[in-house]
Amino acid sequence: MYLLRLYLVVFFILWSGAARAAEDRKTMTFSQVSGSPMQVKAALLITKIYSRFNIDTEYLLIPGRRSLEMSNAGKTDGELFRIWEVGVTYPNLLRVPTPIMGFRGYAYRLDGPAINSVDELTKDFRIGVQRGLVWSEKLVAGRKAVVRTKSMAELVRKLLKGSIDVALYTGVSLEAEFKKRNSQRQLVKGRPITVLKVYHYLHKKNAAMLDKVDAEIKRLISIGDLKVPASMAESVD
Repeated sequence: MYLLRLYLVVFFILWSGAARAAEDRKTMTFSQVSGSPMQVKAALLITKIYSRFNIDTEYLLIPGRRSLEMSNAGKTDGELFRIWEVGVTYPNLLRVPTPIMGFRGYAYRLDGPAINSVDELTKDFRIGVQRGLVWSEKLVAGRKAVVRTKSMAELVRKLLKGSIDVALYTGVSLEAEFKKRNSQRQLVKGRPITVLKVYHYLHKKNAAMLDKVDAEIKRLISIGDLKVPASMAESVD
């Protein structure tokens, strides 16, 4: 009987400790733009970083512009990743100073000469961009013949239908979507028209986490678990 009571006491203590630990474990939700292998890779990285602080992470797939509006309003805990300028345009979003990856952006077209620079995007082109992707929105600022889509898949559909002449996007994901269509047309990709680094963002309500997250990113870089591109050749398509 004594041993049984002892076992029950030990079980209760262990169970209470586990329950308290579960209650204390925090979950943070980050806005994520859907449809990109880069987003998947970044989500794995951010999950790893926050696990060091006993924090679980969730990712809310939202169209690009709405994603920024929600994170800036504090409806999510921040953005999975965005370019540098987001921290200037959206005052409630705090940029974690150390970039987590880089990417190359391309101008895609069908059956025509490759476009190798922004200067080659003439006014005659109807240019398609995914709504809310800040880097491509910047490149078409001030142009009249711009078509904005809700998704990358819609961007590819419009390119195939001839509704746009050029699609601006990163490489791997758009090319994979194009292959799904089994089109006989040729997708033409020139040299990158932009190369950018991207950063993790926190809503200002999570300002206390900023230095901790930055220190962890730097630690992962120092031990070789994370490599931030130093050149165009090392950036992700």
